[in-house]
Amino acid sequence: MNVGEPRTTELPAVVERPLVAVRGLGERPEPPRSRYQRWLVPLVLVLADAVAFAAVLPGVAGSAAIGLLFGGVVMVNWAAAGGYGRRFALSALDELPRLAAAVAITGAVSLGGYQLLELDYSGRRILVVAAAALVVATASRTLSYAVLRSMRGAPRARGRALICGTGAVGVELATRMTEHPEYGLTPVGFVDRGPHPGPLPVPLLGSAVVLPRLVVEHDIDTVFVAFGGTADEELVDLLRNCARLRAEIYCVPRLFELHDLSSGRTDNVRGIPVTVLPRRPFRTVRWRVKRIVDVVCAAGALLVLAPVLALVALAVRLDGGPGVLFRQERIGLGGRRFHLLKFRSMRPETEAEAKTLWSIADDDRVSRIGRLLRKTSLDELPQLFNVLRGEMSLVGPRPERPYFVERFSEQYPRYGARHRVPAGLTGLAAVHGLRGDTSIEDRVRYDNIYIESWSLWLEVKTVLRTLPALARRTGR
Repeated sequence: MNVGEPRTTELPAVVERPLVAVRGLGERPEPPRSRYQRWLVPLVLVLADAVAFAAVLPGVAGSAAIGLLFGGVVMVNWAAAGGYGRRFALSALDELPRLAAAVAITGAVSLGGYQLLELDYSGRRILVVAAAALVVATASRTLSYAVLRSMRGAPRARGRALICGTGAVGVELATRMTEHPEYGLTPVGFVDRGPHPGPLPVPLLGSAVVLPRLVVEHDIDTVFVAFGGTADEELVDLLRNCARLRAEIYCVPRLFELHDLSSGRTDNVRGIPVTVLPRRPFRTVRWRVKRIVDVVCAAGALLVLAPVLALVALAVRLDGGPGVLFRQERIGLGGRRFHLLKFRSMRPETEAEAKTLWSIADDDRVSRIGRLLRKTSLDELPQLFNVLRGEMSLVGPRPERPYFVERFSEQYPRYGARHRVPAGLTGLAAVHGLRGDTSIEDRVRYDNIYIESWSLWLEVKTVLRTLPALARRTGR
């Protein structure tokens, strides 16, 4: 639950403008229909490994079950290390050390498991199976990569790439993509600030400001960020606006000449290092798990807390008459408006006051029941219905009213970037004490940190840190 609302005085009214004009709150474009088969490399490698292990390991292991299990665990370890991900440079020798590590881990676990279970299976046989798995996987990759290079060279199998930056490195990237089709990339154009003085291998499509639109219009599936005239601060906002598109974003790192191309953490396009930006959380299966958890927990909480909800509703009704719930317009995912639910703690004199009054924490009109509800955050319980309807999540940036979203978007950089994910009952900013009269700028920073660093464990930690704050009655 939210453990606090800011305390300040009423702000003067301003003319309300459409939210589309607020930074970061524009309509989200539809994902591009990518022609590049992103699953091509992972699918070919998984199938090749599965077939090779199934054909060889059961005979080497002397048992079909043991051979298949060993090969399956190797594949799981290799997948966990990112071995089945998309890549441009395909080299079995570069991957051999990491592949050997995955096989060694599987062998060590197998040996320990057999000894623990006192199974009659020799350590020498495990070493033989591990050696066979390494040889088979290396051979499988060598053959698979030869096939993949040939397949990716076909025009219809190549991805459509957009290069942000018309500097020397960006131009060289486009040239190498064109000259080496085996990397599976077709440069479509450049984006950058201002005209480029020299000739370009592909057209300059416009300023980086229109990057998200160009990704959709030109069916782009890969964006490369090189060096150009667009400031890094501006690029951060632009790339965040691309976060929900299906295009993968790669950056040429600073001092790229010093990068180790064989480290496994850096891919390369014909010798130019590139690092992929991590997939945004809402583009992963884990994000769907988050929604499932939201629904299950919200429904369970409403069921368990039904007596509490009934008692609070009765207390509010007896304290202030009809109208137990208070509905207030807030801004959620993608700048969309929804009505947030609360138990009523006071009645605003006018609708305009409800829209523009920043906090009622010290308002004399708040009743004793209302003040108790706010201190214990019991007034927030109806927001569990917002969670069930998909308007909110259990954890996320706290939603704000349209009036203040406009104001804060103008005053604080990247405020609108908070709306890349659904609003939450509690959030990373709240559990770090950013409630009441605290810095909006710091709240924005923590909300965006939450989005960039999102994980299921971060969700759990945020909820666990919220509970002590509620227990201390530090609500508002």
